[in-house]
Amino acid sequence: MTQEILSNILLVLKDTSQRTNTNLAFMGGIAVSIWARPRTTYDVDCVIGVTDKKFCDMLTKKGFEFERGSACEEKKIKSIRGIKFITMFYKNVYIDLFLAESEWEKKVLERAKQINFQDTTIPVISPEDLILYKLLAGRNRDTEDVREILKIKKETLDFEYLKIEAEKLSVLVFLEDELESIGI
Repeated sequence: MTQEILSNILLVLKDTSQRTNTNLAFMGGIAVSIWARPRTTYDVDCVIGVTDKKFCDMLTKKGFEFERGSACEEKKIKSIRGIKFITMFYKNVYIDLFLAESEWEKKVLERAKQINFQDTTIPVISPEDLILYKLLAGRNRDTEDVREILKIKKETLDFEYLKIEAEKLSVLVFLEDELESIGI
């Protein structure tokens, strides 16, 4: 994905969320690049407040597609380990919108930080919440990201929050394993 396409996607999502009063925060590879080390990413991931038709309609008018041309009302909600999301496309870039339905997911949006990124300010989930999402996903890439964030942000992370929420989300054993593996 080119920097121009990425910048356009970020700006359109941010603008659309503001115009429709839909809470949104970026996560995934973009957030990892902010909280740890820059890395390549091929998609855009966001956590958002539950969407409405106006949000979807504004995105489709700007060239975003839901499920390769399906109407907004027909958008397919998918799930990874109980976390619901919608996949969109823009110029062959996947955009996953993770729906903030649980109390923790709503808290993630409240805890988001405003970060300067590519000549604009965008909302990005906290490093603690990014770690928790990555532990929930549990893929190899996610585990590597967790280790990088823990190493780089160890002096400023809120470990009390991290452990409390990890226990609630049933990923405390994975968090403790990662902490032990890097000597924290």
